[in-house]
Amino acid sequence: MTKKLLKGENVMDNFLDRQTLDFGGRVLQNLPPIDVRAGQDWIECPGALKEVLRVALSCLSVSPFAITVDRSVTPVYPDWVDKVVHPELAGTGPAEFYLKSDVAIWHHDDQKNAGKLYGVYLYRYLRDRGMLTRCLGLQEGAAIQQKGVDVFQRFFRGYSVFLWKSTVQHNDGSLWVASLRPLLGRVDLWWEPLESCYGNTSASLLFGEQLVLWT
Repeated sequence: MTKKLLKGENVMDNFLDRQTLDFGGRVLQNLPPIDVRAGQDWIECPGALKEVLRVALSCLSVSPFAITVDRSVTPVYPDWVDKVVHPELAGTGPAEFYLKSDVAIWHHDDQKNAGKLYGVYLYRYLRDRGMLTRCLGLQEGAAIQQKGVDVFQRFFRGYSVFLWKSTVQHNDGSLWVASLRPLLGRVDLWWEPLESCYGNTSASLLFGEQLVLWT
């Protein structure tokens, strides 16, 4: 029988529920090789092992889908960029957000069912409806990129994702938008021309409306 925890009780000290067992199994699967003699020594010193694990696993109290944005870092643009189209949006947005609940993967209706849409129409759709304030930009993209390809793939499922808040004008006058895409085991930053067509493998990232309060 599963015992109901009181506030402040430690789940590891009271019972092993299904989630805890699954989590422990995942940790065991990802342990690095341990020398047999060293492993036996740790078995004989459970107090020391507990302290080492407490320090080593302290970062696991934060979800891999929790994103922290460093707003003090100014985005770096390619040399060919003439200007940022919406400088008023630079540096806006929440300092922290949770991918699973705070970010939506959005497609225009014309991108669905194997359809395609020119990037410039996507941009105008978002701009004309005041949705750019809800879009992500380079600062959020950099924070997501730091989480690595496993987190990216599990949430974005292989999509190339647009960062519309960081739309720029090329020195030849054309418009481009920053995007993130998985490639060869990593998450890469790309620049996409708005004159190209984009189907349902390309998505836009939008914050939920409640997070617009930070902008």
